[in-house]
Order: sequence, then C-alpha cells, then structure tokens
Amino acid sequence: MIPRKYTLTSLIICALLLPAALAGPDSWLPEQVLRGVVAALTGDWNGDGALDRAVLWQPSSDDDVVNLYVFLSGEEPLVLAGAAWSGQAWGTFPSLSQSRGGFEVVSGNDAVGRNRWRESLTVAYLKGRLRVVAYHYQSRDTLDPQKAFECGADFNTGRGRRNDTAFAVVPSPIPLKKWSAAKIPAPCKAH
Repeated sequence: MIPRKYTLTSLIICALLLPAALAGPDSWLPEQVLRGVVAALTGDWNGDGALDRAVLWQPSSDDDVVNLYVFLSGEEPLVLAGAAWSGQAWGTFPSLSQSRGGFEVVSGNDAVGRNRWRESLTVAYLKGRLRVVAYHYQSRDTLDPQKAFECGADFNTGRGRRNDTAFAVVPSPIPLKKWSAAKIPAPCKAH
C-alpha cells in the first residue's frame, strides 16, 4: 500500500500537470507555478521524523499578496491566503526562516522610500496543529529616526511590548488557519 502522504503528493502533482498535458507542448504549467514561488523551507515541525514544507507563493507578479502553503507529513495541506506582502525590488520580498519549534514568515520593506518596516509571524506546531505563537512589527523613518516604532506579542506567555510599554494579550496561540490582520494586537495596529 502506498503511504497516504505520497498519495496526496501524487494527486497534487497530477492536478498541476494534467491541464498542461491536455493543453499541449506549448503550455507549461509547472513553470508558471514555480515562477510564483517566493520562498520555501523544510523542517520537521510536527515532530514525526518526516520533512514538512512551507512555501510562500505569489499568484501574480502584478499583485503584492503572497499566500502561505504548509505541507505537514500525514496531514492535509494548510493554506493561509494573504499571509505575506511582496514588493517588486530586493529588500521587499517576503521570506521564511527556521525558529525554535517552527518557522517565521517575514514581510517588509528595507529598500524603497524613507519608511522601512518589517513584520513577522512565528508559527509553531502546538497541541496537534500549527499556531501563530508570536507577532512582531517594527518600522523606522530613514529621515527621522525619532519616528521608530516597535511592537510585538508572545501569544504563549500573554506578554506584549509597544516600544517601551508593556501590554497583555490573551495567552493563547492562534490557529494558523484562523490568522488574519484582525488578530494583530490593538497596540501594534495604532502607530
């Protein structure tokens, strides 16, 4: 019997290749799909000994929206639409990086204009599902350093900080599939 994870992977690959095969040799869907990949990362986030994958995929180069796809071994893929932002120049592309027990999704602008910023979500596998365990945002004005802003929240501990002022959040990591801008702590929205 073929393991379920290989069956699911095969099904996804077939679903991607079938339209290209039916359209003929001038149509090459995998290239179109691969062009949308902005970042990819592997790790064993659910602790089962098999590699899991996270992919940031931009549906269109004309759009600044980037979706997150997470493929945990033995589980259905998870999709978070609009998980990151992307610009068109170096220093404005989103990225993925390993963090303790999970990974980090980073968006930002460190290249264009005077207003530079960085936003990150830290994701970990807790209690049988992927959860956002931390949110962090920082910005700076390259012409006016006094306008620097930093805000973050740790949803595990319930502690947050806006510049030098502490605040509290509900100490409950948020399921990744339920994450949206509405979940950003209020002190981090008002800057």
